[in-house]
Formats: sequence, structure tokens, C-alpha cells
Amino acid sequence: MTQFLESETLAPLDRDELLPPVRRWTSLGGWLLVGMLGAAGLFAMQVECNVTVRATGRLYPVAVPRVVRPETDGIVYRVAVRDGETVRAGDRLLVLATGRDREALQRRQEQLQRYLKTYRGQLDRVELEIDRLAGEIFQAAQWQALEMQNPETSLTYRVGLALDRLVKSDDPQADSLRERWVDLLAQQDRLQRQIDRDRNQSNTLETQLETIDIIAPIDGSSQSLQELALGQKVLAGESIFKIVPPSDRFFVRVRVPERDIARIRSQQTAQLAIAAYPHTDYGLLPAVVGDIEPEATVITDNGVEIGAYYNVTLEPTRSFFIRNERSYPLKAGMEVQAEIVTDRETIAASFFRQARLLQ
Repeated sequence: MTQFLESETLAPLDRDELLPPVRRWTSLGGWLLVGMLGAAGLFAMQVECNVTVRATGRLYPVAVPRVVRPETDGIVYRVAVRDGETVRAGDRLLVLATGRDREALQRRQEQLQRYLKTYRGQLDRVELEIDRLAGEIFQAAQWQALEMQNPETSLTYRVGLALDRLVKSDDPQADSLRERWVDLLAQQDRLQRQIDRDRNQSNTLETQLETIDIIAPIDGSSQSLQELALGQKVLAGESIFKIVPPSDRFFVRVRVPERDIARIRSQQTAQLAIAAYPHTDYGLLPAVVGDIEPEATVITDNGVEIGAYYNVTLEPTRSFFIRNERSYPLKAGMEVQAEIVTDRETIAASFFRQARLLQ
């Protein structure tokens, strides 16, 4: 009985009774998988990829506006530019009176300017009346024929000819027209003389005033930072003008963490993703590393240092995106995600480096 049990227990088994048979396609699939893994490993050891540092920042205009401030107190004597007017570096923006008697001289100058404005207005009206009266005289004297004979003579000369013609023809309007004409010419002469006298006095006062010129430091568009009226007092160091230079160029200032700054070098390339223009639709903007701040900026929280970063300047190669044959310009203040290319390494090396960082 025992022998029967032992022989029955120790009976050899066929391996086909334990495992299913390995089919030929299964074997080929296994070898194919091994080959693919080997090829992937070889590919990872041969093909290189970019090593990048990611940083965030914003766009800033290359040309920064300049604020103009006088170096001494003074009174506004003359405003030389209008708000929004384009100026060149060295152009006069404002004239300030700075002498001891500046207030009295300035008041006299303002008075003369008011007189000049009044006299010019009166002179304009008189000259308009002269033109109207000349037309009336020409019409009464049948001026068309005379005009054809004397097309290039002065208005006064032609009116004189027309009045003589009226007198010789015993026209009843001749004396009245001549009287009005002489009176208007006298008014014109008187006003012109008065304007000349006041202008000369104004020029004389200008030489007596001690003045300084406030000039534009750069080319650009002038923007007045306050209302500037004649006689207004301006203090030294007070902001009075802002000059905005013309520029469509921008730079990006990004914050690079302290742990990555050793890998950043000038002239390295970078790719910029602008938040306002999704890179999936508009693409990336190429850039080059410019200035690297020599000192770190420390980040604190309630007086405790929690980190540090370096400001790095990136210079985009263009200031716009192109999509569907349309141009989309950059604007100051736009948020930027930057990837700075610091090196190149194989995919395998990148994998192992990331694995070490995760440990």
C-alpha cells in the first residue's frame, strides 16, 4: 500500500500540463519589445535636449520716460511747447524768471502781452474793414477794367486810382469813401505803431529779467505734469514735464531663483511665452539674455529671510507676434514666462539628473 502511494506521488509530470505553450508570435513580440527598449535607450543616450531655467517677469519699454525738474525756484515767463508736442533733445520747454525783481518785471511783461493781444485784435478788425471798403470802392469805380490794367500793384495804390476815378466822374460817394478810407489807414498805422512800441518794451524787459531755460533732456513727446500759467511760481525739484521717448522696443525683467543663477550667462538664448498671447495659438518669442543683476534681492516674511532671486534682463528679437497675416504688438506690463537655455544634454542624462533631484 505504501509503495503504491509513493509511486503515485512521485510520478513525473509533463511541463505542458503546468504552462501553456509559448506561441511563435508571443516570442517574436517579446523580442520586439526588448528591441524597442534597447532602441529607446540608445536614442536617449544619443539625442540631446535643452536644459532650461524657468523664470517669470514682465515687459518694460526700452525707452524710459524722463521727468524734467528745474534746479532753482522761478516764475513761469514763457511756455515754449504745447502738451503732446514732439521735441528734440536740447529744445526749450519753459523759460523761468529767476532775478530779484522778477515779480515786478513779470507783471509788467504780462501787462504788455495783454496790450499786444488787444492791439492785434483791433488791427485785425481794421484790416478786415479796409478789405471790405476797398471792395466797395472798386465796385463803385467799376474796378474790373482797372484791375486788368494793374494786376500786381498794391491795394493802397489801386484804391487811390479808383478814388481818383470816382472824383473825376463826380460820383456823390467819392468824398465819403475817401474819408472812410483815409480814416481806416490812419487807424491801421496808429495800431501798428503801438504794437511795435509795446513789442520793443517787451524785448527790453526780457533783457532785464534773469531767466533760465528748461530744456528737453531727450527726444520724445512732451507731457505737462501740471498746469503752467504765466506768472506761476515753480519750485526747485518740482516735476513740471515728462518726456516720453518714441520706442516700440521692449525688454523683459525676470526673477531667477538663487539656486539657478550660476547657470545663467549673457547672450544665452531664451523662449518667451506672453500671457496675453497664448503660445498654443501665437507661438513663442525668441530672446537673448542681456544684463544680470550683480546682487541678489532678498525675500522676507515678517523679517525672516525666505529666499532670494536675481533680476535678469531678456531682450526679445521682435516686438510683435504674427498670426493669420496680422501683427499683434507687445505692450508694457504684459506677464512673461521665460525658459532660458543654459546647456544641452542627452535625454538619458536629463532623466537621471531629474531622478537625483527627486531623491
